[in-house]
Amino acid sequence: MGMDEQTRRALDAIAAARGAQPAEGPIVLSEEYLRLVERAEQLPANRPGTDKAWTERVLSEWSRLVAGSRRLPPG
Repeated sequence: MGMDEQTRRALDAIAAARGAQPAEGPIVLSEEYLRLVERAEQLPANRPGTDKAWTERVLSEWSRLVAGSRRLPPG
């Protein structure tokens, strides 16, 4: 059985990205992007003093799941 089109395109994009060279010089962020970052930082969940202990629990659970995973053969 052949590979579906969406998977083939994704793998082609990954292969192209692997061969790409990173841009030279500094990365310039747009004003719109910087405004969106500011908005995200002002959300109640991101304010200083907010309990963020749940992020450690999520990271630990994710690490446990990844450690127990295995690669499936193609097809």
